[in-house]
Amino acid sequence: MKERTQFNYAQRWKTRKEIFSRSSKEKRMRAFVFLGGLLLVAFVLSPWLWQIKLQYSLNQIESNIKDYQDVAGICAEISQLQTQASNMNNFRQMLETKKKDPRVIMNNIRKLLPAGATIMSFSLQADNSVQINITVAGPVDLAKLWVSFRDSGMFEGFDMCAVSLADQVQTLNLSLKLK
Repeated sequence: MKERTQFNYAQRWKTRKEIFSRSSKEKRMRAFVFLGGLLLVAFVLSPWLWQIKLQYSLNQIESNIKDYQDVAGICAEISQLQTQASNMNNFRQMLETKKKDPRVIMNNIRKLLPAGATIMSFSLQADNSVQINITVAGPVDLAKLWVSFRDSGMFEGFDMCAVSLADQVQTLNLSLKLK
């Protein structure tokens, strides 16, 4: 039996088109399934990918912070040195204000003495207190000494407790606190 071959090109083209359209539908379905699977995998992996991105950003920020930690350490050291310097300056100024020159104090006290009084001994203590032994000729000089020391403003609370008003030479042992 011989097979008969048809030369109907239109029908062949139609059958081939149906075959290709079925395969293209299958290809489209496969592509949609593949894209859907890809989207599903991306959706499932998105928190993980987001975590990786956040970790990368965190590492960059920490590296930037490490660069500034040296600067922060230097700034802290500078502020510490500035406070030390200000403390030293305050201490130096306190010493300069507390430090009194004995010669100047002695000359100022001599200016306050009446004409007949002499200084027998003089000592300046570290707490700015002065020990003075003064010899006064009489009660008039004693009154002048008391008024001049009281009104001088050099001493804190000048007060003489017990003195003799007899007309004789007196030796006073005074302990005074400088202002």
